[in-house]
Amino acid sequence: HASIAEYCIKAQTVKRALQQRWAPGQRFKMAVEAEDSSRISWFMGTISKVQEVDPILWPASPWKMLQ
Repeated sequence: HASIAEYCIKAQTVKRALQQRWAPGQRFKMAVEAEDSSRISWFMGTISKVQEVDPILWPASPWKMLQ
């Protein structure tokens, strides 16, 4: 059943994300908003593994799971 989205993302942002090629060793920086939206914290790290989310449920999915 359909529900109301809690947030929206611009289509251009999604298209750019799908073009990104992730690889182990790659560094990243991600903004994380506090639950009450009072502040934004930055999380930085290094990708250690890239894998399919669930190749049985979603074969050939463009989305990847990063560790």
